[in-house]
Parts: sequence; C-alpha cells; structure tokens
Amino acid sequence: MTKFQPNKLNVSYKDEIGAKDFLFPRKYTLTHSDEDGELFLSIGKRYDLDQINYNVRDEVLGSWEKNDKNDKVYLLITLEIDNGDDIGNTINRDKIFRQELTLALVAIIYGDNLFLENNKELYESTIRVKFNSKFSEYDTLEEWGKVKDYKYNFERCKNEFPNYKFNPFPILPPVQSPGYMKAVKEKKKQRDSAIERALIAILEPYISSEVYTLFGKDTPYCIKQAEVMDAKAVNTYGPCSEEYEIVIGLKVGKRPPFYNNMIITFLIDENGAKVKNVKNPRDK
Repeated sequence: MTKFQPNKLNVSYKDEIGAKDFLFPRKYTLTHSDEDGELFLSIGKRYDLDQINYNVRDEVLGSWEKNDKNDKVYLLITLEIDNGDDIGNTINRDKIFRQELTLALVAIIYGDNLFLENNKELYESTIRVKFNSKFSEYDTLEEWGKVKDYKYNFERCKNEFPNYKFNPFPILPPVQSPGYMKAVKEKKKQRDSAIERALIAILEPYISSEVYTLFGKDTPYCIKQAEVMDAKAVNTYGPCSEEYEIVIGLKVGKRPPFYNNMIITFLIDENGAKVKNVKNPRDK
C-alpha cells in the first residue's frame, strides 16, 4: 500500500453540499491517476459519475447510510471487483482493492475532515465494505473497523492504520432453512474437492519425479488416487502473501497397498512450489 500523501489529494464539493450539518444523502467518489499518484475526491449528494472510468472501474464509492433496525449511522463503501467474465481477473482485482483500500479510506476521511470535526460522533461509526462480484466467493459485505481508525495524524512519521487481511469481519447472512444449508454445504464440498484435484494436478510433475526417484522409473501410480492429507499456512509475508505447506499422500506400485506408501510435503508461495521432504512409511 502506498503511503497517503495529503498534498496529492484533490477535493471538490458538488451539489452545494455543506461541511457542517449532517443531512442525507452525502456521497463520496474517489478516483486516482496511475501516472502521478494524484487522488481525486468528489463530495456531493450524488456520485460524481463523470469521474468514473467505465473501462477500468477502479473507483471507490462511499455513502453515509442508516441502519433500519437501530437507526445507527454507518459509512458504506462500494467496490466493483469484476471487470469482465474472467474469474482470474476478479481474483487479481480483489487482491489489489484490498491492498489499497486502507489508503482510500484515509483519503476519504481526511478529505471530509471539516465535516467530521463538526460531527465528531461519526468517528465512532462502523465502516462496511461491499465487494460487488458475479462470483459468490468474492461478492461479500464486510466490516472494516470504525471511521476513527483511519483518521490521519500529522504527527505520525508513519501511517499506522489497521492492516486488515481478507474478509476481516464478514457480516453473516441470516439463518437459512436446513435444506438451503445442506445445499450450501454440498456445494462447498464439491468446490473443495475440485480445488484439491486441481492442486494435485498442478503438482503432478513434481510427484512423478519423486515417485520415479524413490521407486524406479517404471513404477505405476494413479494420480487420481492421490489425496491432500494436510494443508496449512506456515509463513506470512505481508497482508496478501503467504507460504503454504501441503502434504500429499499417494499409493504407489503395481499392487498399491490400502495406505499411502508415499508422502510428499510441498512448500508453495507466489514464486512456485518446491519439495520439502519425501517419506516412505514402508522404510520405517
């Protein structure tokens, strides 16, 4: 995340919006320039649609909303995660938005600081972030702390703001019927199985090399019978990068035993995969 620089923030007021009284609606449109890092914040009664680049859709929209159940006011941030039908593009955009969202929140709150100073109770308001996507895994509504968490302090040498990771405080959906929950669990089970098969397929070149090294080049095995025995994050490199340890079990041989007679442990990060160790239980 780039450090927030107040001198690069350009603020404009629209629709004769005031900086004192709190009246609905009050909306924010934040865009930026990739060339020079300039930020452009428009504050008005409506979103500043002229600022939005509809080919890129990297704007950050904000609006003050009121909870119908308890009348509490909160700041709603809206992001368009998709840009086309490619889920790979959505995954990448989701990562970038999350990396830069803290900076965007600081810019919005700093840019409207006169209004907030005139309505200090709003510093205690919750920030909710709506990630809009056609893919259910990335279409989420999350809580990202309170407005006061992103208040810029000139006396700080560094911007020490909350460093939220993926889905920091997801807002749970209402309780659904047993049939609905069963269908959701079954869908998740199928998705997890597909992810496991895809992971094993990606690791197959490494697996075959280790099988031939340990058992001999003509030794048969069935990659479809391999299984992920364990998976965990072992190292974290910042908010959006981790190293994972994946343990694969495999039945090897013309008459493979009912147990995994070969266990391979991989280390995987953004730079690729490598074999940590290989075990053959029959040697014990």
